[in-house]
Amino acid sequence: MIRYKSLLNRRDFLLGLGATPLALGAGGISSSVEAHLQVDQASCSWPMTTEIVSMSTPNQLVTLPYSDGTLIEAKIVFNLDSSGVALKDIFDDSKILTNNDTIITNLGSSYATVFLPDYTVEGISKSIPPRKATVVRNEVAVRKASASETPNGNSTNGPVHLAFIRTGSPRNMANVLQNSKLWQSYTAAGCWPSGIGPYPLWMSTRAQLANLELSFDPWAAANQATPSGKGPANFSISSNLWWLPSMSDAAVHHCHYQNFIEVHTQLFGVGRMQKFDDRVARTLDCSTPGVFPLGTTNPTPSTSYYGVPGITSNDSAFGQGMYEEYRLAPGDTNVPFPYVDDNMNFIYPWHQYYADTDCLWVVWEFNPII
Repeated sequence: MIRYKSLLNRRDFLLGLGATPLALGAGGISSSVEAHLQVDQASCSWPMTTEIVSMSTPNQLVTLPYSDGTLIEAKIVFNLDSSGVALKDIFDDSKILTNNDTIITNLGSSYATVFLPDYTVEGISKSIPPRKATVVRNEVAVRKASASETPNGNSTNGPVHLAFIRTGSPRNMANVLQNSKLWQSYTAAGCWPSGIGPYPLWMSTRAQLANLELSFDPWAAANQATPSGKGPANFSISSNLWWLPSMSDAAVHHCHYQNFIEVHTQLFGVGRMQKFDDRVARTLDCSTPGVFPLGTTNPTPSTSYYGVPGITSNDSAFGQGMYEEYRLAPGDTNVPFPYVDDNMNFIYPWHQYYADTDCLWVVWEFNPII
């Protein structure tokens, strides 16, 4: 009881920073059409988006729009080549966060290699696969991997685009939300469907990465067999940061505002990406009123609703139906969740992000270019 009361107070406190609480509908949930069709961007005060265009030149360095110059430094290097770049050059040897970890996420379709420029012992260099991340420090440099540095000599024809993100110390990171130019409340922005929330979820400004010449097989990326006649597709990338306080969640959902394949790289704190059971009566279609919310048209879960604050179960940690989770510490990147159908629709299971501690993570949305 005490822990739950503390959680409610924490939510109330954080929502008081700028969110407008939303009342729950009858029975604690809203109508079937509203609850899990995510609100269209037109009715949501979506964060400002900055388009960043790759110029197809080697080692193009760009600052991502959610850098604040104090607690977050976020850069991207487009078209990393075999000569590579060093951390000290990427961050211009800045005094901000110099001694902190740097989390590198590979957003390209070929491998990148981490190496020490002055240390040439064979085997010391290790590769970062596409859509994976690692944590580095100090004199490290990175370059595009050679065929001999990749499994089975995998093709090195695709580009390597690397994101480099540093964050402040645990003592200071809660202050990041004070920058109202970079952050806004998801609830206050009207992005939850009517009657859902409030949730203490915060989102940063967004980046739209274009002209990437990025092509990969989405079925293989989702660990599926590629259907006959199908293969690689071209992608752009959308990205922004998300923040949740400890013991909070971002609500169980399976529909998104666009058709994309997403991965999350943990930047700060410890969190989880969780999957929930689709109950007996269900549909995975996100385009019609047949998308049912939790506990209304669908059979009511046996022990509780989940994903709705204020309605809890004493005998199940996350409500009935949670069957798998990926636990995320800084640098961890979850495997893609969706099932990819023959028409390249990304069909997600019911899922949510849960924060064990105060958490900051970055979302990479790979958007197919049709």
